[in-house]
Amino acid sequence: MEFHRVIVDKLGIDVVTHDPVIILTDVTTGKSLPLVIGIFEATSIAFALEHHKMPRPLSHDLIKETIEQLDAELVRVEIHSVIDDTYICNLVIQSSSGELIEIDARPSDAIAVALRTNTDIFISAELMERVGVSGRFTASSAQSEGSEDGQPVSHLVITPTHGPHEDQEEKENEVDEFLDNFDCSDMLGDEDENEDGSDGQEPNKDED
Repeated sequence: MEFHRVIVDKLGIDVVTHDPVIILTDVTTGKSLPLVIGIFEATSIAFALEHHKMPRPLSHDLIKETIEQLDAELVRVEIHSVIDDTYICNLVIQSSSGELIEIDARPSDAIAVALRTNTDIFISAELMERVGVSGRFTASSAQSEGSEDGQPVSHLVITPTHGPHEDQEEKENEVDEFLDNFDCSDMLGDEDENEDGSDGQEPNKDED
């Protein structure tokens, strides 16, 4: 299977559903793939892009540390297919003995770990050709009918431009804006306590 490397090009909020959206851009073709992700995964990705250190490790920091302590290495992340409108992704890890292990993961979790380990992210060339969109997105231009993590985004408003790379200052400003506007209580309703009520861990959230 042929893969193309992608970069995390944009991170923003859907102006219609208020779901976080991440834009992956193919460095070979310039096509983009928008994904709806969870609010906590989006915040974790934003922290990684900002190189922000938490007082206590988040889940993705813990995964990174576990891999390193086992003398293993995250070699690459592969987004390879779509099943029931959900993108399927693998963490490809090389063990201390040299064995390559593929671990199923949600794209948002895989991206959050990859950013912490400076690992390249790849997408199937066939998949990007089929679902990728030519053009670029403003921070809040993607609109979606669904909010499930890893779900394809539909009804896109695209801002065409040239090439997949954006100005670094623009990227940093978008991440700052996302963090400045993030309010956990908006997503949790009445649940405003931390996981253990004291040490800054991620709040509880049921997973599918």
